[in-house]
Amino acid sequence: MIYNFISSAIDDIVSNAKLCEIINENKSASMYTIIANLLREDAIKFALPDGGRLFESNQPFSVNDADLLHLPYPVIALEYSMSDAHSITIDQEELGCLAPKRICLAIDNPEVEGISVIPIWYDENEQRWNTSFSCVFIPKKQDHDPKSLRYPADVQGKRSDLRVEIKPLIGEAWDRCVKDKGQEGAERIGWLDAKDEVNNLLSFLLALSCKNVSTRNNEDVKTIDRVNAKRISKGKKPIFSYKILEISIPNEISKKNDTDAEKNARRSPRIHLRRGHIRRLVDGKRIWVNASVVGKKDKGIVHKDYKLTLTTS
Repeated sequence: MIYNFISSAIDDIVSNAKLCEIINENKSASMYTIIANLLREDAIKFALPDGGRLFESNQPFSVNDADLLHLPYPVIALEYSMSDAHSITIDQEELGCLAPKRICLAIDNPEVEGISVIPIWYDENEQRWNTSFSCVFIPKKQDHDPKSLRYPADVQGKRSDLRVEIKPLIGEAWDRCVKDKGQEGAERIGWLDAKDEVNNLLSFLLALSCKNVSTRNNEDVKTIDRVNAKRISKGKKPIFSYKILEISIPNEISKKNDTDAEKNARRSPRIHLRRGHIRRLVDGKRIWVNASVVGKKDKGIVHKDYKLTLTTS
């Protein structure tokens, strides 16, 4: 489903920039303006399923997957809803806010060899879009700085050895947070603000690494232009074109590419559910394998169950 959250988010972020100019917080005003421009003009926009997680990985994203830390475009925005929305920041002194609408703005920074992740969310309490005072930087070279934070968890709460760093973003607001909470406390809040978006970005990059996963536009460009012309003439906000991921599941996956673990799993005498997962082939490539019921009974019953568009090749 395409929500077009980004149009409304841009309006609120521009409003924040104007407010910061009025109170002479120029660093904050400048950054809000940059974020709005990135969303409006530069970001290639992707629509993700509810919750933002594309699949449940059997293994957490780790340093072994560091070669995947490359965005498909210099700037991307991942948009998704959170039907089971929980508080963004769970601080010891405050419960934070409910955030059922999310945007993950990610920028590939070739000069510093890393990806910057800016979390943007709709605050149900304030009825407006906000950004964190900080961003998360994911180094492509995972030669760990002992002072950097450990990326703590992935799907199913499994630990990961991937490291990230918390960087100031909204100048004066970040300075106030550090003054109030201390450097460590401010970084902890920054991570809590961004952890969902970081998790979902890594899930997205894992999905793109699969050779049977591709992207397509949700609408033809001419259709978007025609719809926007009508919307603008009626005083409505224009909508953006979004990309979605599409999976091609072959009828049979060549057994010669199976790993030993996959072959052993197939010999299991018990009927069991094999979750959808990424399979790493012996040639080093990755593919997405749908969830299935496997075992000896009836020689395995395949049950396709996936959130994204499925095409059979």
